[in-house]
Amino acid sequence: MNKALAEQFFTRYEEAATRREKALALYNAMIVSMPKEEIPSFLGDAGDAFLAFIRTLQNEDSDISTSVAREKDAPCKRYLNNLYAKLKAL
Repeated sequence: MNKALAEQFFTRYEEAATRREKALALYNAMIVSMPKEEIPSFLGDAGDAFLAFIRTLQNEDSDISTSVAREKDAPCKRYLNNLYAKLKAL
């Protein structure tokens, strides 16, 4: 676990203006905080939807001409806040 890098992603989460940015910051914090195979169980029931949204964001980054991941498709604010709290507690 890289605590310093995770803290940088937590700061990005706290400063993010959109749920898209918040979701990506939390995903990056998870990547540096735990093994990849533990992420789905850590995310819980909404994990599939969260990871699908992240994949859409990553695909969008690789092809700027497409804007598929809209703010309304992002995970809800409550889910992101709960995920943030769980990650901070690790």
